[in-house]
Amino acid sequence: MRSKLDPIYPILKGVCGLLLLAGCFAYAMFQGGFVSWFLFYSVLIIGTMIVLSVLFTSRISTKRILQKKSYYAGEDVEIEIEISKRMFQPFIYLRIQDIVPANLGQAIGAQAMFFFSFSKKLSFSYHITELKRGHFEFEEMQITTSDFFGWFERKQRVKEATEMTVFPRYSQLGDISSFQTRQQTKGITAKPSYKDEDRSLSGVRNYVPGDRLTSINWKQSAKREELMTKEFETYEGNATIIAFDPYAPQLTYEAFELVVEQVASVASTFLESKIESQLAVYTHENEWIVEDLQVHTWEKGLRLLATVQAHSQTAPEAHRIYRQWANRTVFYICAQLDEAVIKTLEKLALEKADLKVCLLEMEPDQVSLAERLRHKGIEPIYMTS
Repeated sequence: MRSKLDPIYPILKGVCGLLLLAGCFAYAMFQGGFVSWFLFYSVLIIGTMIVLSVLFTSRISTKRILQKKSYYAGEDVEIEIEISKRMFQPFIYLRIQDIVPANLGQAIGAQAMFFFSFSKKLSFSYHITELKRGHFEFEEMQITTSDFFGWFERKQRVKEATEMTVFPRYSQLGDISSFQTRQQTKGITAKPSYKDEDRSLSGVRNYVPGDRLTSINWKQSAKREELMTKEFETYEGNATIIAFDPYAPQLTYEAFELVVEQVASVASTFLESKIESQLAVYTHENEWIVEDLQVHTWEKGLRLLATVQAHSQTAPEAHRIYRQWANRTVFYICAQLDEAVIKTLEKLALEKADLKVCLLEMEPDQVSLAERLRHKGIEPIYMTS
């Protein structure tokens, strides 16, 4: 019943306010004297301020300030809120609440109250503890203005977009001998430069803006009286693949986060050890996203891991990218191992990839499934968190 009358309450309060003002005026007219007129003008001034403070909140602007745009899971962050208004813009009671994205963390003191002030700028800060992994967007704040008596109250949402990315935590693995291939155990291989690519000349073609000048075939260019460029056939490198399949239909949130942190730790250790490698993550779009693990691209890999979510379906048994992984070492990290994942691994092994499956969950059923893979030439690696 109350919900139906809610739109009428402001009108009733306004009518009551006008009746109160009219009563004070009538009292001053009939009674006369200083006290009665003082009462009338006091009520008039307070009422005017209440109306102005409620009606002109649209001139209040807000700003959210973060020290940086990216953090790591488990960290705390301090967020500062600045409120700007005109110097003589009145308000009696003002409450600012920052709308914190869900699942970001525990927000402490995300709202503040201010009373009558002529300051052009007001500010407060609050903390969010135990940040959760992911990409988050702050979208708006809520401004509430009211009077001391609670007669009138106005709420409005102010758009204020801010993005924050929380990367997974990671650490350097102490012993990486289980992850090294035969070539890597003899010595760490550095990624070859562009000048040292293994490639052969396959022909010439017309010059396209952006081609390297050193690739221009001057002899053919002189014959045809136009610039011709050497065309090369480039062979793919032998970068190690760290493939993460986030298939986890039965894992808890905490268990899945441990797996993501372990993937980040493996990738970080490979990068630190200068092992030429790539990070591949299966996404909800049924695609494998691949990022080279280099110092200048490491943040892209972290962003990829920051947004990955648990899947209810495993990676497909057949995918065009598997052919690119032929004759390369693939560390297949899966959050959960079952018959569906085993079928995918068996198909991938048929592409002649040096396949190793990495497991964090070491329950008896997971171990028995992993040992089945060992008999099929797929080496299991048991990781500890």
